[in-house]
Amino acid sequence: MGAIDTISRFEAAGGQGSWPFISKAEVAAGARQRLGDASKINQGTSSLCGPSSLLYSLIKKKPEAYASYITQLYDNGAAKIGSLDVKPSSDTRNYKVPKDMIHPVDWIGLASLRDSENAALRYSSVDDEAAGITMPGRLADWFAKAGFSGVRNVTNLVFKKSKADIEAADELRRQGYRVCLFVNADMLDTATQNNKSIIPNHWVVLSGPVNFFTGDRISLTIFTWGDGMRAVPQTGDLSLSSFLNNFYGYVAAT
Repeated sequence: MGAIDTISRFEAAGGQGSWPFISKAEVAAGARQRLGDASKINQGTSSLCGPSSLLYSLIKKKPEAYASYITQLYDNGAAKIGSLDVKPSSDTRNYKVPKDMIHPVDWIGLASLRDSENAALRYSSVDDEAAGITMPGRLADWFAKAGFSGVRNVTNLVFKKSKADIEAADELRRQGYRVCLFVNADMLDTATQNNKSIIPNHWVVLSGPVNFFTGDRISLTIFTWGDGMRAVPQTGDLSLSSFLNNFYGYVAAT
């Protein structure tokens, strides 16, 4: 049974499921949209970039697994992706999702994954920042448990990475790997792209080639915030040094 068939059966079965303030119809509609275009996943203003990177990659590789994950979560309040167990708290399931900030199907898929991994802090609002942070080791573990292979964690939380690291990341992308870059989000906007960061705070997925130009300039294409072909830089030029000042490595898997 294909991914769209799974969604159709789910919708036809009716029922409220485990999410009192989210309708089955809007979950089905959102899931179909994302199966047609994985870049529709959008964390909005939440700190769910790690889960977004995983589910974007999952749809690209295993759309049926995404459909099963979302439908099981809605109906049962728990689901598995491969050997990855996801069971969000009642706080997450009973949250009244601000639909102008995040789509209900993304709240279910992303917040459930993040919340189920938290030992103490509950992820129960789009404004929860500390409870939404995904560290590199956690993201790598998610990929492995979700059934991806060849998982690589080439990151550092303090020291920036080198030109050789972004070249290696792009080569893995060319080989068919899903490559998640660990960056500081300042780099993604023209007004702040030349800032020198202190810490990484955002995950994006390489969705196109990394290009190098004379004069030590760089450009790349990524998935983030509901845009599967976001250009970096957005306008003008981005120096390689500015990029590297905001680049802390990558997690990759195939």
